[in-house]
Amino acid sequence: MKILDLGCGTNKIKDSIGVDYKKFEGVDIVYDLNEVPYPFEDNSIDEIYTSHLLEHLQIHTIGFFNECYRILKPMGVLHFSCPNAYFFRNRLLFLFGKQIPSYHPFHIKFLKPSYVYNLLTHIGFSVVFLPSSGRLKPFEKIWRNMVACEVKFEARKRP
Repeated sequence: MKILDLGCGTNKIKDSIGVDYKKFEGVDIVYDLNEVPYPFEDNSIDEIYTSHLLEHLQIHTIGFFNECYRILKPMGVLHFSCPNAYFFRNRLLFLFGKQIPSYHPFHIKFLKPSYVYNLLTHIGFSVVFLPSSGRLKPFEKIWRNMVACEVKFEARKRP
């Protein structure tokens, strides 16, 4: 099984191919993920993991997901997560001019669950929303844009 960890940093997933923009311990391929196409053949990867990466990239969100779709094998899975900029606590902090704790100057885009879900399904993935918070899990499926503190999905490439 070929597993790819995009933006792995120093926390590469075990037995995966780690890709990051500079050489950290555990990084197998140094590559700027803003540049497409990625250095992998079509339909060559079984699983892709990416955690808190996309909000740092200059590449358009749909370009990133298109590349993931291209390199995944049929029925391959993309495991995706990033902070939810539209989480109600973040909205309240912003409203009152306060610092949002999970954001820093290197975040260049804000993503919400419905936007990510719509893009992934438009590209051709079968998408499952994964609840992210403890106490509010029952409400996340209904109001995921407001209640989920993190955007988390498993997206399977359709055959």
